[in-house]
Amino acid sequence: MLDHEHARETLARLTQRFQNFGADAQTMALKQLNQILPQQGIVMAFADVFLMLAVLFVAFGMLAVVMRRPAPQAASAAAAR
Repeated sequence: MLDHEHARETLARLTQRFQNFGADAQTMALKQLNQILPQQGIVMAFADVFLMLAVLFVAFGMLAVVMRRPAPQAASAAAAR
């Protein structure tokens, strides 16, 4: 619900800003809002990807601490072949 209110407030502010240009202020405000939305979507997607990469980095770091070295016998058997 808050997102809709924020969008309406932004639309009202843009409409008020474009009042000096004539009767098409509402249309101009809608066009401006339609240009802002994809930019915001890209920023949100980038933030989500960055968060996921951070989580994976921490998980792989923890996994590296838990891992054990292979037994020396397996390494010598592989070298004999």
